[in-house]
Amino acid sequence: MTATLLHLSWICRGTLAMVFAVAVFTKIRGVAAFVRFRDGATTLTGVRGRPAALLAGLVVAGEAVAAAGSVVTATAPWAAATAGVLLSAFTWRLARTPGSDVAAACGCFGSAVTTRGVGLLRNVVLLAVSAGAVAGTLATRGTRGGDLAGPLVCVAAAALLAACVVRLHDIASAFLTGW
Repeated sequence: MTATLLHLSWICRGTLAMVFAVAVFTKIRGVAAFVRFRDGATTLTGVRGRPAALLAGLVVAGEAVAAAGSVVTATAPWAAATAGVLLSAFTWRLARTPGSDVAAACGCFGSAVTTRGVGLLRNVVLLAVSAGAVAGTLATRGTRGGDLAGPLVCVAAAALLAACVVRLHDIASAFLTGW
């Protein structure tokens, strides 16, 4: 049981690290990318001007903390909790945004435009992953992994899950209409 929780923790932590690293990179790779994210945050929150830029900067900083902190066992619960707070706030605002079928270019993962339903689904999945990271890390504190195969398989599983989460809008558009 402990080995299963340890592996679950590694998968969840790895997924958070990868997803939030991609999110940070897509926002800071250039001025246009950050402006796109800031404008998306403005649309979502209604905050304008200088406070919008400050809010966008704080979100990017929080995402960087979540990405980097998820890698180290000692900071992983706090990093996952930070991710959970960011995701909860964004999910709440997205759910309260009028127009359920409106496409949004939030700039969270670059220039991809996603629908509200896909954004909510992505966030719910990531909230479950962050909860798994917190619970798994706390439950297995002090436990050491066995051989090298376990962590390698967990990294591969985390990379697959992260890729699916980041590209969820493409997956949904291939199989679902109206999402």
